[in-house]
Amino acid sequence: MTIIRTVFVTGATGFVGSNAVDQLLDAGYTVKGAARSKTAPRLADNHKAVGNRFQVVVVDDISTYDFNRYLGVDAVIHVASPGIGAVSADAVLSGAISGTVRILEGAVKAGVQKVVITSSIVVLASVPQMSKNVVVTEHDTNSQMFEEAIRRGVDPIDVHTAPKGPADKAAWEFSKAHPGIDIATIYPPIIFGPAGKSQIIDVPANGTNSAAFIHVKDLARAHVAALSIPKSSNPKRIVPNAGGFAWADAVRYLRRAHPELADRLPLQGEKDPEEPPRATFDNSSAAKLLGLMKYISFEQTIEETIDDILKREKALGIKPTSA
Repeated sequence: MTIIRTVFVTGATGFVGSNAVDQLLDAGYTVKGAARSKTAPRLADNHKAVGNRFQVVVVDDISTYDFNRYLGVDAVIHVASPGIGAVSADAVLSGAISGTVRILEGAVKAGVQKVVITSSIVVLASVPQMSKNVVVTEHDTNSQMFEEAIRRGVDPIDVHTAPKGPADKAAWEFSKAHPGIDIATIYPPIIFGPAGKSQIIDVPANGTNSAAFIHVKDLARAHVAALSIPKSSNPKRIVPNAGGFAWADAVRYLRRAHPELADRLPLQGEKDPEEPPRATFDNSSAAKLLGLMKYISFEQTIEETIDDILKREKALGIKPTSA
């Protein structure tokens, strides 16, 4: 088994990537973090304290970058993905697929044997499927076609998530053609929590909705743990999931725990509307392959998410407004 000392992380200035970098450094790894040229100086400055254990690699376009340049690393954690609404649907698809394939090609050329890829639960189930009382596992597949998800007038979130299926398929096809490379893919639900030290974000918060959740630190922990999974011929498809949630529960909890935020929360009636059906995402794969059985609670996740948003508002000089 290859001893992993140095890890290359794409999307190091993003939400998940920044937390993965933090946990890798805390675990004693040396990290090379990819960032665009405009954010690279800030990323380097954020990790001055660890000296040469962290190095910034400028990558402005993952779909064209020569990833053979990351010679000298033992593993790759590929998190980067085009941002919501940042580029056209065609560019999202091109970047998601060609970026993933180029990273895997570069890994093979550089002799890197371990690659962990961040995917999404949308690869396993479409939004309509998530609205049914079904159990979704790592073996399931989203039946929604990419062309359907990017048709004119569709929510930018769908455009952002739709290419993850083709990219996932491309990764596993590459794995079959190159059995020497050891790939693990992780399918997280909606992700909450505080930003990592590497994250470059100049707004209080951004995010999406889903039927299940995970704290970003648990997700980062899953990525780091995946580096240690022994190589095998079986596909390593992993679904870390802390459970289901409802926005009404989050609002109710915040009203109780943070009454000072009451005028910033949606109004609630005496009785919540009936909870619609929703899928359950089976996280037994994370328990089996990663030993991940205990997750940060929804309450703690909400607390740390809100605390981080409030701190960022203060740092940016943003005056709160009522709901």
